[in-house]
Amino acid sequence: MGKSLRRLGNPFIVGWSLAMASVLFYPAMTWLEVSQEAAYRVQLEALPEEILHPVAEGQDLHLLAAYYYGDARQWVRIFQANRAEIKNPNRIYPGQTLRIPVGKGWEGKEPFEDWVKKVKPGASP
Repeated sequence: MGKSLRRLGNPFIVGWSLAMASVLFYPAMTWLEVSQEAAYRVQLEALPEEILHPVAEGQDLHLLAAYYYGDARQWVRIFQANRAEIKNPNRIYPGQTLRIPVGKGWEGKEPFEDWVKKVKPGASP
């Protein structure tokens, strides 16, 4: 290393090269730490949001999945997110509050009550 730095001749360049070498080889955060930090941020952004849904009379997991996911067959996602609350997936009770995992920034196309009136005429939301 000494010979190659002596060939440069200019003390400014030699000083700059040593400073750059210390930054490249001994940074404040290692590349591994930087990549772990980036991965952590991506994971935080990918985490689903949860909507708290109070269960009303006449609702079931299929109805909730149809509204929140657009597919009644996705009821298992709601069941798995609420295993502590739901013992039997065929029975949810008025007064329960269920966590519904949805994507970030999820918004229903219309309020739940209005949607229920359209898909189940005569049912209470």
